[in-house]
Amino acid sequence: MPLRIGETFAGYRVLRLLGSGGMGEVYLVQHPRLPRQEALKVLRTDVSSDTSFRERFIREADLAAGLRHSNIVGVHDRGEYEGQLWIAMDYIEGADLSRLLKQRYPAGLPVGHVLPIISAVAGALDYAHKRGLLHRDVKPANIIVADLDTDDPSVLLADFGIARPLDDASGITTANMTVGTVAYAAPEQLMGLSLDGRADQYALAVTAYELLTGLLPFDHSNPVVIASHHLNASVPPLSRVRPELVDLDSVLAVALAKEPGDRFLTSTEFANALAGACAKGDAAEASSRPTLAASTAGTRLLSNAEERRSPLTPKKTSTDLPPSTTEINEPRLRWPVIASTLAMVALLAAVAVVLVVGPWHHDGTPDGTTGPPPPIAPSMTFEAMRDFVSGYYADLPAHPEAAWAKVTPDGRNETGHDNFVDFWSRIQSVTLVSISPRDATSVVARLDYVRKDGGTDTEDRWLRMAVVNNAIQLQESGRIGPASDPSSPVSDPTFSPENIDRVLLTADRLSNILGVDVTDSPSGGGAGGLALKSSSYGTSDHAGQVTPPSCVGVIFTGEHEVYGGIDHAGIKTQIFGDYYPSGDSGPYLLFQTAAVFPTADAAQAFVNTSRTQWVTCAAADVDVTLGYENGRRFTLGSVQSNDTLITVAMAAYGGLNGPDACQHALGARENVVVEARSCSVPKVSGPPGKGDPAWAVPDAERVATAMLENVTP
Repeated sequence: MPLRIGETFAGYRVLRLLGSGGMGEVYLVQHPRLPRQEALKVLRTDVSSDTSFRERFIREADLAAGLRHSNIVGVHDRGEYEGQLWIAMDYIEGADLSRLLKQRYPAGLPVGHVLPIISAVAGALDYAHKRGLLHRDVKPANIIVADLDTDDPSVLLADFGIARPLDDASGITTANMTVGTVAYAAPEQLMGLSLDGRADQYALAVTAYELLTGLLPFDHSNPVVIASHHLNASVPPLSRVRPELVDLDSVLAVALAKEPGDRFLTSTEFANALAGACAKGDAAEASSRPTLAASTAGTRLLSNAEERRSPLTPKKTSTDLPPSTTEINEPRLRWPVIASTLAMVALLAAVAVVLVVGPWHHDGTPDGTTGPPPPIAPSMTFEAMRDFVSGYYADLPAHPEAAWAKVTPDGRNETGHDNFVDFWSRIQSVTLVSISPRDATSVVARLDYVRKDGGTDTEDRWLRMAVVNNAIQLQESGRIGPASDPSSPVSDPTFSPENIDRVLLTADRLSNILGVDVTDSPSGGGAGGLALKSSSYGTSDHAGQVTPPSCVGVIFTGEHEVYGGIDHAGIKTQIFGDYYPSGDSGPYLLFQTAAVFPTADAAQAFVNTSRTQWVTCAAADVDVTLGYENGRRFTLGSVQSNDTLITVAMAAYGGLNGPDACQHALGARENVVVEARSCSVPKVSGPPGKGDPAWAVPDAERVATAMLENVTP
């Protein structure tokens, strides 16, 4: 049971919970005697009760306590209290890189940020290796970046308290590794072979790959599949995701070699090679950014001015007009338009089975060919365009050369390098306020500018993209008009967000369509009927309940992951449900969502993008967790389209929850998008197995069609 705030544990007073993981919890605590706060890691009772683990824990904590390095979180004390092992460490005011990736840099950090981080961690690892200690759990979640808003940011490697001596050759077991660690584990570690510092180097290389791209080189919901890829598969080139970093591919290929003997001798050698490769080609500009300088306070990351710029802030200005009337109008690009968390697991036996299929000692690639597979062209989805635009403006105005490299060759020729750099040199700061769909190859971005002359402006700008050399690049852009200037309004929508409730169907209308009793009273409903369970403006966030998360839009309606920058005042969702689904007649669950877009083109583009995503999701099963012991694995049918709607049917047939069948529908009229989802209990016989999408009743299609009829100016 977690400790309570104010509770005393082993003399430490608990201030708050900092985090939890597979082995226990970490708390912020007050030291019992000294005037300082520390981080106290308390291991679970079942873990602490293992005799062999306890002996190893004490030995390894003692070794970690002897480490004194500016880039390692210090260990101060360890012990056992009321049957639970604990270890006291430095408390660092900062964020781990895993959190930063999710919250601020989902498409990866700038190279100039990553290189000093990798250099700092590499130095810490080599220091520990020389003292006979392996970390064996290097990953973004164990790297803390602190004091980013000061002149002395620092990078620290945490969790050395559960590190291993060099002569400990235990592999992936329930006692020493969580499933999340498998994504970073070296092949020899997965095999339980003898280890040295090159196992940590492998994990550091995986970490570098993820920091640069926001993606793991090998990712899957099944840890056995991940282990198999580490043992057998070639590492996907980094340049598939970031073509401008093609010079890093060869460096990562060495650090991620299957055989330890084929890797760099030390982690620092790997970090230096990575930095050296960045001096080539398009990565030259990134290598000139500030480097880390180790100090007793930590490791310097960036200049204060660089770090404080908004990660989503484009910047522009013009001095052709007086400051009070300066119009923000960056060089316009004009040219023709071209087209779950698991608990501890023992993987050794599973990995042994994988090895029968394909041993990891091999020559060439797994399929017998030589060389890496050809790059995969990115899909022009709204999500991909949104991430590109976010990354483009994150480079501006501080790094115009990095942004210039993201413009197509034709765009560069039309705009001119000098004009581009001159324009951005006049901008103090820029913030990317929102991004919304426009059409299949463009988006609309709202931008806030602060000019160096002190003036401010807001504008809406459309940006069109194209795929060039297997990467999305900016093709052209144009100014719609400054939002702060009423004389230049953004195109006036034909349907106002104020009328959004008119789109949603009333309970009486739903009753007529579905053939069951529907009430807007939460206390109504009952077997065979539907009652209003929730009604809210804005988006929701269920991505954490769906695997893969990118398919949340085929399981729930009105999702933040799907609607991106849509104004919350312009979207509303209602959910009707039956607490006792009997399967006798009608649906037991119904969602209806209406969203108002800036233009009709933007609404239709959203439908087109959604269809592309639905088709991708329909290629495999989609898992969803709906509550305690309540989950589904939906098998999706093919995505259907007509003049007004796209629909997809899905079904599940689990042994515990029985059969389930749902339909999802989405369409647009004018500048309004509507969504509906209905689920019912099909009458099927036979043992549980794979669901049949043909079981789904087209209730969602009927509801969405009726909603579109309500869209009138």
